[in-house]
Amino acid sequence: MESGKRGTVRLIPCADYDIEGLQSYFEEMAAKGLHLKKDGIFAYFASFERGEPREARYRMDVKEKRSPIMDGDNGRPTDEQIELCGELGWEYVDSIGAFHIFRTYDAAAPELNTDAALQSIAARRIVRSQIDSVLVLCFWLLIYPVLKLDGLLLPTMFTVGTDVMLLAFIIDIWWIAGSIARLIYLSRIKKRLEAGESIVRRVKRSSARYIAPRIVFAVLAAATVCLFIARWSEADKGRIPLEEYAGELPFATIADIVPGKYERMGFPVTDGIQVRSDILAPVVIDFREYAAVTVSGGKAFSGGLLIDYYETVSPRLARATAEELLLNARLKRHYTPIELADTGADMQAAYYDEVHMPTVILQKGSRVIKATLYQTGEYTISMDEWAGKLLG
Repeated sequence: MESGKRGTVRLIPCADYDIEGLQSYFEEMAAKGLHLKKDGIFAYFASFERGEPREARYRMDVKEKRSPIMDGDNGRPTDEQIELCGELGWEYVDSIGAFHIFRTYDAAAPELNTDAALQSIAARRIVRSQIDSVLVLCFWLLIYPVLKLDGLLLPTMFTVGTDVMLLAFIIDIWWIAGSIARLIYLSRIKKRLEAGESIVRRVKRSSARYIAPRIVFAVLAAATVCLFIARWSEADKGRIPLEEYAGELPFATIADIVPGKYERMGFPVTDGIQVRSDILAPVVIDFREYAAVTVSGGKAFSGGLLIDYYETVSPRLARATAEELLLNARLKRHYTPIELADTGADMQAAYYDEVHMPTVILQKGSRVIKATLYQTGEYTISMDEWAGKLLG
């Protein structure tokens, strides 16, 4: 092998758990004069140095334990293991996934791991480890996000973007499916070892069949990250002061609820409106209004109206959104339901939230509104009255 010549980097055409595929691929490359460099594997890529075509054998040896992500040694075998294999004519090259890669150019060198019982024990260990990995992956990618949302899946989709959420879900399922495929493959290897079969047979993997899904996955992941960053950066850019908003509002404001001389308080940090649009909810409004009203008789009303408004593509979706909002409220520690007179809505609920603010959730057709009105002046308006005016 002429190590001084220019090397090359190739995308590995098989999974990092495909023992037979990896062994066959590296041996095929050696026959073409491309020899895997020591510590030459990074992510999905392998670095080869050019040399004379030679017949080589590569073998995958199960790691004693999974190495941490930040382990600079990539979970290298012990010096004793490297020395022992060296005495048998095998050199340590690199590690990939759950395996160490050993190589020999000596046709007379004995096979590594000829003890079927020891190989079976190692295979069982790695299968158990993979089962744990699948369970952990399912928890962090599926269960934990749902728990973290506190029941607000649809409102979060409307805010972040249905496209972003769907892409993230597809990537999660893809990732989990890949982990399950790894488990199935390793379980089959374990059964073969327990039956005394060899796993050194030559196989031919289709590089296009494996590389194409990787490329698609990478594109989807990149698109999801870019979309998420774009939506995140625009999260507060669309918020404008109420006095600058010229459009019509599909719900009542303090000016509509409390008749009299209206004066906006205008807290610059929190007062304002943000209008978004989503595939499943063409109109999504985040509305914050703080105002004082002098009513007839000179009495003063002052307070704030906080509204989350959704106009969805169907009444059924609106109903599901309203139910999620109510579920989220019920999960809070200090949720206290309130009796509310009929507002004419298809679904309605009222309660005191965690800071004891009166809040209503109304669903009428394809429209959903969650509104909190707090009042601090000498003049107050009943919940039945202001809730009945919200959606008209």
